[in-house]
Amino acid sequence: MRTIGIKKDIISWNTLISGYVNNSLLDEALNLFKHVLTEDGIEPDSFTLGSVLSACTNMASLRLGKEIHTQAIVRGLQSNTFVGGALVEMYCKCQELKAAQIAFNEVNERDTATWNALISGYARCNQIEGIQHLLRKMREDGFEPNVYTWNGIIAGHVENDLHDKAMQLFSEMQTSNMRPDIYTIGIILPACSRSATIERVKQVHAHAIRCGYDADVYVGKALVDMYAKCGSIQHALLAYNRILEPNLVSHNAMLTAYATHGQGEDGIALFRRIITNGSRPDHHYDVKPTIKHYTCMIDLLSRAGQLTEAYKLIKRVPLEVDSVMWGSLLGG
Repeated sequence: MRTIGIKKDIISWNTLISGYVNNSLLDEALNLFKHVLTEDGIEPDSFTLGSVLSACTNMASLRLGKEIHTQAIVRGLQSNTFVGGALVEMYCKCQELKAAQIAFNEVNERDTATWNALISGYARCNQIEGIQHLLRKMREDGFEPNVYTWNGIIAGHVENDLHDKAMQLFSEMQTSNMRPDIYTIGIILPACSRSATIERVKQVHAHAIRCGYDADVYVGKALVDMYAKCGSIQHALLAYNRILEPNLVSHNAMLTAYATHGQGEDGIALFRRIITNGSRPDHHYDVKPTIKHYTCMIDLLSRAGQLTEAYKLIKRVPLEVDSVMWGSLLGG
C-alpha cells in the first residue's frame, strides 16, 4: 500500500493478519504482528491481539501465547471480551487450565463464547467433574448453553477416551431442545469407532440422515470408516454413495474399506471409476502417490487374484519397495 501512497492503518493490518490466520498461514500472521509493533503511529487493538492469539492456539505455542498475553496486559486489553476469550482458548489448548481460569476471571463482560471456551477447556483437560459447576455458574451469569457448549463437552469426552459417556451426552442432547449439528456428528463418530459397535454408528447415521448431514463429504467419509471398522462393507458403501461431492479423502476411505475386507475386485472397479470420472490423486488435490498408496493398490490386486498385475506394479513403483509391500503381494 505504501508504494502507491496509501498508509496502512490498524484496520488494514488486522484484515491481513486475520486473513493469514483463517488460511492457516500462522507464521506469516505472527511476522505481520511483529511489523505492527515496529510501525510508527500504529497501535495493536483487541482485534489484532485476538487474531494473533488464535494463531498461537492453532500452533499450541504456550511461549508465544504468553508473549501476546503480556502485550495485552501492557495495553490494558486482557479484560476485553474478544482478547480474554482468545486467551482462555489458548491456555486450554496448551493444557494450562489454571492460567485459563485466571484469564477468564479477568474478562469484564463475559459472553456465551467466553463461557464455552472455558467449559470446553475443562472437558479437553479431563476435568469433567468441574463442568456441571461451570454450567450452573454460566446460567447464573445469564447465559444458556448452546450447541457449541454441547459440542465442546462431547469433544472433551471423546478426546479423553470416555466414549460411553460421550454417546450418553449425544443421546441427552437429542432428547433436549438442543439439535446436534454437523460438527456434533463429526465429533461423536470417533467414539463409535473406538467401541466398534455398529448399533452406535447406525444411531448417529440416522440422525445425520434426518438432518441431511450424511451427504457432506467429511461426515460421509467418517461413516465409511466407522462401518468398515464395524465389519459392514455394505453399510460403508451405502454411506459412500450418499456423498454428493466425493473427493480424494472419501474415495480413499472406500478403497481402504474394500482392501481391509478382502474385496479386491470391488476396490479395483471403484478405482477405475474414480479415474474415469477425473479424480486423479496427483491433479486437483496435489497429492503425490506415496508408498502407502502403492501398497494399498498392490493389496487390492493381490486380494483380487491379479498377482501378475500386482507384481508388475511393484516393478514400476518409483519408490523404495519395503517389506510391507512385498507382504501384501505374498498375502494374495
